[in-house]
Amino acid sequence: MQTWREHAVAQPTTLDRYRLLLVIVAVGVLIGAGAHASPDDLPGVFSLVLIVAAPVAGRLVAPRVPGVYSVLSGVALADAAARDATADPTLLLLWSMVVIAAHALFLRPIRAGLASAATAIIAGSLLLITEFRIDLGVRPVGQMLIGLALYLVTLSVLALPVGLLTRGWADRGAVVRRNLGWLARGATYAGIAVGLLAFTHAEAHTVPTTVAALLPILAGAACWQTLRMVTLRRASRALTEAAVTTPWPSGAVLETLVGLVGAHVRSSRVAILDAPTDGSLWAPLDHERYLVVERLAGDFGFTRSDAHLIAGLASMARGSLVYADRERQLRHQALTDPLTGLWSYQHWLEMLLTATSGGADEAHQVGLVFLDCDGFKQINNRYGHLEADLILATIGDRLRALGAEIGWCFARFGGDEFTGWMRAEGDAAAFEKRCEELADVLAEPITVGQHSVTVTASIGRALARRPGAGVARDTVEDLVESAEIDMRRRKLRKPGAILTQHSDRDVVQRMLAAGEIAVAYQPLITLADREVWGCEALLRGHTASLGLIPPPVLVESASQARLLDAVTGEVMQQAITVAEQARTVCGRPITLTLNLEVEQFHDASELLDRLVARVDATGVPVLLELAEREPMPWTRERDRLADELATHGIGVGLDDLGSGESRLTLIGARHWDLVKLDRDLLLENHRGQGPIVLRHLMGILDVYQLGNTLLEGIETAEQEQIARDLGVRYGQGNGYGAAMGGADLLALLGRGALRRPAAASMRSK
Repeated sequence: MQTWREHAVAQPTTLDRYRLLLVIVAVGVLIGAGAHASPDDLPGVFSLVLIVAAPVAGRLVAPRVPGVYSVLSGVALADAAARDATADPTLLLLWSMVVIAAHALFLRPIRAGLASAATAIIAGSLLLITEFRIDLGVRPVGQMLIGLALYLVTLSVLALPVGLLTRGWADRGAVVRRNLGWLARGATYAGIAVGLLAFTHAEAHTVPTTVAALLPILAGAACWQTLRMVTLRRASRALTEAAVTTPWPSGAVLETLVGLVGAHVRSSRVAILDAPTDGSLWAPLDHERYLVVERLAGDFGFTRSDAHLIAGLASMARGSLVYADRERQLRHQALTDPLTGLWSYQHWLEMLLTATSGGADEAHQVGLVFLDCDGFKQINNRYGHLEADLILATIGDRLRALGAEIGWCFARFGGDEFTGWMRAEGDAAAFEKRCEELADVLAEPITVGQHSVTVTASIGRALARRPGAGVARDTVEDLVESAEIDMRRRKLRKPGAILTQHSDRDVVQRMLAAGEIAVAYQPLITLADREVWGCEALLRGHTASLGLIPPPVLVESASQARLLDAVTGEVMQQAITVAEQARTVCGRPITLTLNLEVEQFHDASELLDRLVARVDATGVPVLLELAEREPMPWTRERDRLADELATHGIGVGLDDLGSGESRLTLIGARHWDLVKLDRDLLLENHRGQGPIVLRHLMGILDVYQLGNTLLEGIETAEQEQIARDLGVRYGQGNGYGAAMGGADLLALLGRGALRRPAAASMRSK
């Protein structure tokens, strides 16, 4: 694509050179005429009026009658020359000024207008030369006729290269035929004009007789202008009618368009086609369809008004098509579930109500199913919500395909529950077979990333024995409820089925109220001297009804229930109390590390406000271990918050670096007070070379000058030695002591009996 600078210096085309040549020749003609013109040879008043009026009148009717402008302009010059035989150079100058002004006013772009005016000036000079050099003996009509003929031939010949250069040599036949057609029409108009003007020179050159001869021409121009106004009024009426009804009916946009065009544009055929036809007037509707308007051969050509009307109506049609498409999309979205593409439950219920309100033919009963995916909550916990949504979308695709194949109509009831109905032909056994086929389709494996997941479903059944006429909505909803109850019975009969009676929020709130949130403590050791440096507070939960709840499950449930801060706050209160007692037992402060999700670390956290107040009051050193259940950015606001906490003796560190829970990109986010390395890094042994990843990760931490590192999972003396050799400062693991209650931790600190890791090979571990 050319820039404006490149375009400014682009080489002129052959067409540009030809037009420039025409302008140069015309300028030469005008210079020659000016050299021989004399103010004393000015033409008469009537000749001046004719020279000015004829081109303008021709331009008014030129869009309707091709070639009339050139004829009227030539007639004006020929008649003026016949009247003022001594003023030919002056005539040419005056006539050329009017021609240039008319072309500049009516033709765009201006470059094409000047070239067209130059063509007329060259032809006009030949007209004058012919009139004064040739005498057929019938003066002045003979001279006018010969001059006009040469004038029209010259215009056609000079315009021929323009057409060829514009349309190409391949269309030379069409260009020549077009020029010959103009020449023939021009000759006809010239004959009529010369016939009307002939008698004005037969007797006397009087103004009244000349005006009488000119009146038919002016009357013709007035008629054409009247026709133009009628056409414009018809187009305005058509556009007004179309605009009032916009947007057009969504199901009849094209029919409305064809009807409007056929009623207001003279045509032999109006159609919607894949491509335009030769000689037709057309407008695009979209990338595949066109509005095409045709006329019979020999009829007048289409005008600009026709083209504007067609373009306007086609534009309204395009807008109506877009509106109709958007309306269909919105209706589809309102009636379907966006994730699965199945019908929404309310629309599905309306369809079921219609189906059960038909005839009472026992052979066409309505069978209904209620589906619930088994163990879908575990799928959510294991793979995450995005992958679970992909599984639901796949189930939706299968149900829609099955519906198209054997006549089921399905909807998403909510979550991982679906409803469906079909016209059940035959007895209950046939419907049961259909339900078994449905279960087999759902049980086919589903690929999620690199995993293959099999989802089974509990399917409740209900059969409308007698549909009958006028079945009420309540009856239909009772049918759905019956299928749902049947589904729950079948689910309970499955091996390992568990009926959840309470929501996550109810369970967590009950645990907080009943004091069922507990804390376990695991010592943190300085590897250089095996001294207890601190302890990690670990969340524990146990209920009478559910038993021991794994910490990840409890954290996830508390987060979903928006109670994670409350659970963490309970752990914080218990742990700081134990840390105060540990300081008394040891005679020195013991650092307490608390686990905190990154999502909890923000300026508006009331949990952090309570932590600051408690640390200020007790003086217990606290270090927050930030973990990520989902990747979250480390922002400037979080960095400023960490700096502010440091002024209160609260450090901030990274938890489980090297596992899927923490991103390596966080290493350089700030100068962390502690970096805890995941136990999996220690267990990795590449071809007998030991934990290579851990070794390189320690090198990266050394680059960032993060020396306060802690390696968890140490269980043997060999693992402890590896950690020392790599420069790890602190250790944690069952080799020093398993997680224990607060009383056990205080007793261990009081005895100073810290267990040492036993000697064992890493390979055996």
